[in-house]
Amino acid sequence: MSTYNDTTSITVFIADDHAVVRDGLRLLLESQIDIKVAGEMLLTGVRL
Repeated sequence: MSTYNDTTSITVFIADDHAVVRDGLRLLLESQIDIKVAGEMLLTGVRL
């Protein structure tokens, strides 16, 4: 059984070329108590 530790968190950075996707991800991730969104950026012309 796991227990919540308030010092445990995940930090993420959002990168996408669609503002609606970035906004949706930010809202979803920030609704979680253990996830922090460090920032976001617009990606254009990058293929992964």
